[in-house]
Amino acid sequence: DMTIQACSTIELFLANNILNNVLGMDRNAKKIWEKLTQLYQSTSLTTRIYQLGRLFRLKLKDGGNMRDHLSQFDEIVHEVVTTGEKLSDDYLAMHLLMSLPKSYSTLETVITHGKDTVKLEEVKATILAEWSKRRHAAPDDESAALAVRGRHP
Repeated sequence: DMTIQACSTIELFLANNILNNVLGMDRNAKKIWEKLTQLYQSTSLTTRIYQLGRLFRLKLKDGGNMRDHLSQFDEIVHEVVTTGEKLSDDYLAMHLLMSLPKSYSTLETVITHGKDTVKLEEVKATILAEWSKRRHAAPDDESAALAVRGRHP
């Protein structure tokens, strides 16, 4: 039966201390899921403030890994949304731009110039392409600098 299989799958992935909260319940996957949501997916004001604070404090350091930054951004956004907060695509795109270091300010201007709104996926693609370009350009610039230093002791 699909219901028993669904319950077994849920229970299989739960740690013992969490499993104890649903043992003895009816073998109903929907009820088990609702109980877990009630226990562990809080939408309290405290949780919302905590998750929004994580989003507001997220900053990429100069030279940091953009892929990791975008993954962390997406993870935090998911956590914020699960608290019931409504975040528009445009708001998220602007916030992502504000989380970048000052070295990306020209790119921010290029992305936003003459526009009333920006799309999150377009911003992500553009900053990832720029990061990749900078990353691949850095070794050439370094080797050129080293070559110059080598010629003039």
